[in-house]
Amino acid sequence: TAVAADASRLAIAQHNTNESSTDPVSAIIPKKAVNEISRLATDINENIILEIGKASVGVKVSGTRFLTKTVDAIYPDYEAVIPYGEAFNLKINKQSLSEGLSRVSVISSEKDNDVFFKISNNTTSLSASKSQKSFGEESIDCQYQGDNIEIRYRLAYLKEILSVIDTEEVLFYFFGQDKACIIEPSPEQSDKGGEIYK
Repeated sequence: TAVAADASRLAIAQHNTNESSTDPVSAIIPKKAVNEISRLATDINENIILEIGKASVGVKVSGTRFLTKTVDAIYPDYEAVIPYGEAFNLKINKQSLSEGLSRVSVISSEKDNDVFFKISNNTTSLSASKSQKSFGEESIDCQYQGDNIEIRYRLAYLKEILSVIDTEEVLFYFFGQDKACIIEPSPEQSDKGGEIYK
């Protein structure tokens, strides 16, 4: 399980391993090191060896060994911020959503760069505005189970999340207008496993 977070977002990815330690191990890896490991592992079809020590983490891939020091700290209890309970469920085509976001982003305010979701009757309406005279709206067919909901998100955050999802459809779980939502790839289509939370 890999976890990353900032002040607004939390991302989780889970993958099976061929071999692992019988005892739980964990480490905090610097962001620059994570980016370098990601670069080394891109488009690699072979197994990657991950070695977690007390003060360092090593990665072996395609004849290259990368070693980084770990951060000497205790990672926050990320599970405490993940919403649980009954949720409204949205399934929507990723490409249609991405294209809709790109079109309304032309109209969005440069200050907050937000997009509004209005979901009802299996339709997701996206809207953004710069002023009362400058307004853009897109409507996308979807599958939705739940009460009508209106909620606002930061455009850049949504685009980043969609860019790393590899399935044709994306799932949103809403727990209320003032709470975090969960965004996941469609489990029927994903061959990687894992979840992304916002």
